[in-house]
Amino acid sequence: MSILAGQALQFFYGQMVPRRMESLVFVFIYGISLLVSSLVLYFALRSLGATKGFVQDFPKALFTSFIRDLIIGPIILLIYYHPIIGILAGFIVWLGLVKYIFQTTWVKALMSWIIAGLIYLVIMIFILLPLAFIYIR
Repeated sequence: MSILAGQALQFFYGQMVPRRMESLVFVFIYGISLLVSSLVLYFALRSLGATKGFVQDFPKALFTSFIRDLIIGPIILLIYYHPIIGILAGFIVWLGLVKYIFQTTWVKALMSWIIAGLIYLVIMIFILLPLAFIYIR
């Protein structure tokens, strides 16, 4: 007998998260995700020489990551019938946010996106992949 995907997720999270703590766990996971994406953005911009210092520019990276989540999610969802246009519009808005907040050029904003992608790849390979192998055993 198969169960629906929603029931499977409810069963899975029901074993891991205590009742009435789901929203707190969601906020905690979102906070960790926001910090990681902010650090990745900061180090990507730092590698391009677009930052002045950690104390001055990390709050900017945190703000940029938070605004990205607030703006780009609805942009992608608003364009329901043509999601590729929504993704491209969200991408251009994100590049504009980086360009405006860190006062860089479009090329540096694009390069920071590429470097951030490489940093995420390194994080996945060296941190998450060994954890997956530990879990499989």
